[in-house]
Amino acid sequence: MTTVAPDQNEQTDIEHDLCSDDLPVDLETIRQTITLAKALGLLAPRAEIDELALHMRAHLALLLAEDIGDESQLREFYRRGYRLLESARRVTGATANFVAWEHLQRVTSTTESCARLWEIRHQHPGAA
Repeated sequence: MTTVAPDQNEQTDIEHDLCSDDLPVDLETIRQTITLAKALGLLAPRAEIDELALHMRAHLALLLAEDIGDESQLREFYRRGYRLLESARRVTGATANFVAWEHLQRVTSTTESCARLWEIRHQHPGAA
């Protein structure tokens, strides 16, 4: 079975729509997406992996654009997050399912950490 991933322009448009600056951070939706991604098995259909990865990258981009703490203390964290967003361009329809799944899991882990930082920062202003 061959899955066709969205082309780069379509992917960028979808990610932009999902992480518009006008959207508030919806931790409930982010947590639900994280739960789905963590539960997704390695043998899941590629279309499901790609769709979840698209949503997860949008969540990560939204959170990285937010104030999650002192940038000087979180510099490596920001670098890792932006590297993951940039590396998504290398995951294409021709990429092996395992590589696409592994990328999803890395983005999920980073998004989960970022969501925790955002929550701490916004529940306790001045923290983080």
